[in-house]
Amino acid sequence: MTKFGRTLPALAGIAMIALLAALFPAQPSFAAPAAELSPSSGGRATNVTVSGLNFDSFEGDRVYVFFNDVAIISSPVVVSDGTFETSFNVPDNAPSGIASVTVRSDLDSLLTTVVFTVTPPAITLDMPSGVVGTVVTVSCQGFYADRMIVFTYDRGGLTDKEGDTGAGPTGDCTLDLPIPPSTAGPHTLTASNAQGDEASVDFQVLPSVIIDPRQGPGGLIVDITGSGFAANQEVSIDFRATRISYTTSDRFGDFESTFRVPVLAAGVHPLTIVDVDLNQAEGRFTIVPAAALTPSTGSIGVEALVTATGFAPGLMVTVRYDGMEVARTKADEIGSLAAAFDVPLSTHGAHTVTITDGTEFQEAIFTVESVPPAVPEPELPEADAEVLPPITFTWTAVEDLSLPVRYTLQVATDDTFAELVLEKTALTSTTYTPTNEERLRPSSRSGGYFWRVMAVDSASNVS
Repeated sequence: MTKFGRTLPALAGIAMIALLAALFPAQPSFAAPAAELSPSSGGRATNVTVSGLNFDSFEGDRVYVFFNDVAIISSPVVVSDGTFETSFNVPDNAPSGIASVTVRSDLDSLLTTVVFTVTPPAITLDMPSGVVGTVVTVSCQGFYADRMIVFTYDRGGLTDKEGDTGAGPTGDCTLDLPIPPSTAGPHTLTASNAQGDEASVDFQVLPSVIIDPRQGPGGLIVDITGSGFAANQEVSIDFRATRISYTTSDRFGDFESTFRVPVLAAGVHPLTIVDVDLNQAEGRFTIVPAAALTPSTGSIGVEALVTATGFAPGLMVTVRYDGMEVARTKADEIGSLAAAFDVPLSTHGAHTVTITDGTEFQEAIFTVESVPPAVPEPELPEADAEVLPPITFTWTAVEDLSLPVRYTLQVATDDTFAELVLEKTALTSTTYTPTNEERLRPSSRSGGYFWRVMAVDSASNVS
């Protein structure tokens, strides 16, 4: 009895629970309401879309959207199919930083909260430093959406507009800007708009030089331009640690100047360009061998002087004329040399003079004169003269630049000299008597002989 009696209350409890379940049927459970923002950050005037999710229990109800506790213009919005969507622009007076976007019910109950980041205006560069003319990519964010942004650059007492571009829908932008002429050191690039947004970043200007040309022989006059130096300061140019020139920069640290390349051995030589504030740029100049020939035109036998620079110091250098060695000398301690030679027998026109130490090689051209000598005047026998053998031909001597002069004697039976009966070449005298084998046969009174003389100088020029 005792055991049975104790079980009755338990069974009654079970019956009671079943009765309550019958009286109060189970209700469906819902996920908590939530909201999403797109985008979740941006500058002022950014258009933000608010999407509500899991609002099934508020089907057909109105809900209210607030930005920093201020209702947006499009609020309230009606829930449909458990969702809603609306949008707003970030207010002009929104402070930078984290802002709350809240959704409340008709009874002002807080249903969900999500955050939006109001991005402060800022700009960045893809590189912090560089030379004048460097193109930098400027990236900006947090500016008033869809408005023009103006970029200015402080060049040291002078602020110039360098460009402008429109901000995107979230207030961002990208713009490529070349760095204008400006002195060495930091310069401020500022971005601003008419809505009061402003941000700045510094760019460090580095000194630089351009050398033109960058190679050549010693003694060459070279152009040099510089930028990014101190304003209105003396700038020195050092070649292999030897000061060779000075110039002065302008108000923006630019300069234009020239210098004469020292006569040194061939190779790459360092340049240092520095101002009084020790702003410094480095350069390189390559000295190459060079040769000159003086004179470069003339006659056979004239003395020609070869001068050359940029050869290896102390090496033997050979000078050749059309492949024939005509001089030899050693390069001095700075790679310079001089050698003279007499122009050898050669035909008129251009001839190649080579200068080499076995490694370096230079060429020059010597042009032998091409002026023919004067025509020798026949003296004896005279025209229409009747002479008995042995006959001796005589003519006038000819002077010429390219000595010695030699003569060609021709005797023919016609005045066109088509039928030669005697021809003697390379005669050094102004007379010639034919040998017994060359003796001319007597001619008839109606016929006779014609004779002439031509002069040929050592450059093979013919009168």
